[in-house]
Amino acid sequence: MKVDETVIDRSAEEGARYVALALLADGDGAAARLAAGGDDEALHDFRVALRRLRSTLRAFRPWLKGSVERKMEKRLRRLAHATNDARDAQVQLQWIGEQRHALGRRQRVAVEYLSERLETRRSAWAREQARVLARYGRASHKLFERLQTYRGRIDASARSNTYGSALAGGMAEIWRAPKLSQRRQCAPSPDMRSRRSRAARRRPRTALAHPRTFPEPPPTDR
Repeated sequence: MKVDETVIDRSAEEGARYVALALLADGDGAAARLAAGGDDEALHDFRVALRRLRSTLRAFRPWLKGSVERKMEKRLRRLAHATNDARDAQVQLQWIGEQRHALGRRQRVAVEYLSERLETRRSAWAREQARVLARYGRASHKLFERLQTYRGRIDASARSNTYGSALAGGMAEIWRAPKLSQRRQCAPSPDMRSRRSRAARRRPRTALAHPRTFPEPPPTDR
């Protein structure tokens, strides 16, 4: 993904909103593809867009104060959770399809039973999809309006950090958090260590996942 280097030098308040608006645009695009149908990657891309947007809103919460409330973060989290079963079914059905050629007769019987259950879950999502996308549309519209402006002070004593410095500080915290967490835990299992390691590697990628294009910077209500 391309990174607009000018965002780094903007104030943290402006840069955070600038990036959040672009990530929101990514979510809107994925939602439109999902509504249109016929795109196997649309659901995955929609979930990724939600995750990146939620991560940005959470990471830059101090600088988004006044524009984004905790209630909005919870709304986005519930929307992401509403897609869990559908995405699980999609991934599992794809995996089953790739394994069919190597299965014996008895295994195929079991796989057919499992596939029917997964198809039922996917059908349930087809009925639920319109409602979830409508909820997302309302949340997206409200968030877009709130991110367009913010209040700031112009006196030197209240001068904000840049977005780049805020991002760097957040990255340092992300890298430090897994180490502190591991010290507090008592001999986690290998499986748990593996899951933590994957999550720790994903957090920096999410924090740095800037979109390919950026909208016009939001105006400042002085």
